[in-house]
Amino acid sequence: MARLLAAVLALMLAACRQEDQAGGNIAAPQRPAAAAALAQCDTKIGVSALAAGRMPLYPASMITAVYCDPATDGDGDLNRGPFVITFTSPAPPSVVHDWLFVRWAKGVRRVVDERGKLTGDYVDGASFELTLAPHGDHQTDGVVSIAGLRVD
Repeated sequence: MARLLAAVLALMLAACRQEDQAGGNIAAPQRPAAAAALAQCDTKIGVSALAAGRMPLYPASMITAVYCDPATDGDGDLNRGPFVITFTSPAPPSVVHDWLFVRWAKGVRRVVDERGKLTGDYVDGASFELTLAPHGDHQTDGVVSIAGLRVD
């Protein structure tokens, strides 16, 4: 299991370092409102939070930013939410939404579709919210907010 998680982490980090077709680095996304009071954190923290929450991203998605709150963590290891993770997916929002809904419903206690926004919670009381928006032709920008999840 640890090897599988390490392999997934390596692939996701590699995807996050991809360059755009013009040869430059992918621009940092605009900070979502949900992350207004949070600090930008290492991408590995977001990958760990999604893995701990059993929340895979749509295939070939790239995490563009991760925000967390060191003040709520207490011991400085950033393994406790809230987390806000932004990503881009290579498919329209409706396709990404349907794909995530099916898979996330298998890993959490409850998923609710609120007019295209997914919300839900875990047995341990942690909760999440996903919003999606179109980005250019056939791409999606997503924001996942996770509260109360401990990443060990």
